[in-house]
Amino acid sequence: MHCFAKYGTRLEYHSVDKTPRAYKTFKVYVDQVITPDDSCRKLPGESECFCCRNQDIALLHLTEDLEFDEKVGKICLSNDLEEKEETGRVVIGWGVDPMKNATTNILQEVVVPIQDSEEFCGNNTHEKEICAGGLMKGTGKGDSGGPLMMIKNNKWFLHGITSRGDYNHTENGMIKDRASYTDVTKWCSFIEEKTGVACLKNEKNYFENEQKSNGSKFSGIFFGLIFLFFFKFDFLNV
Repeated sequence: MHCFAKYGTRLEYHSVDKTPRAYKTFKVYVDQVITPDDSCRKLPGESECFCCRNQDIALLHLTEDLEFDEKVGKICLSNDLEEKEETGRVVIGWGVDPMKNATTNILQEVVVPIQDSEEFCGNNTHEKEICAGGLMKGTGKGDSGGPLMMIKNNKWFLHGITSRGDYNHTENGMIKDRASYTDVTKWCSFIEEKTGVACLKNEKNYFENEQKSNGSKFSGIFFGLIFLFFFKFDFLNV
């Protein structure tokens, strides 16, 4: 995403503190970062990071396969997901809670409404991005790289990736959040070119032709259940 350094990535479920965890965790390493433009990458030792806002996406190749089970698994990709639906979109993360101004050790989840880009986010959301958020509904600093997900035909789909945003306090002490998310449906050709994994137009038979596998080294296409902790989370204001 916006900045990279060559560190490990840890897969967590539920808690990230040092107390005994309710579920096992994994730590794997990345040996290749694939971006649409190399200028979007921050390499070790660089003090600055350069990235076009409308290219805030990357694929990560891991040094070993991931172990999929009932808690860690794949998420579907489609190039045909409507932005405006009554169900909204689900975002998750361990980022800063603006009401408490502190991060959390427990994975948080919220449903965010899709908004009109020009009216709600102004001219800061590009054609390959999704505008979403609302009153007490949104992401915060540290949530970058996390998924914007939806359920369709009883399957989870990755619609977007948390990119940047901001929030304002209302007069009654509540938070109005607005954020831009990378629209994954607009990057299907990039994903297929680099990984061989295609986004299907008809997700009904998504798994019928899928090769049976216990894992994959391309974590970049499984953002929905995988959080990438080596990012430098410098949240960019909208």
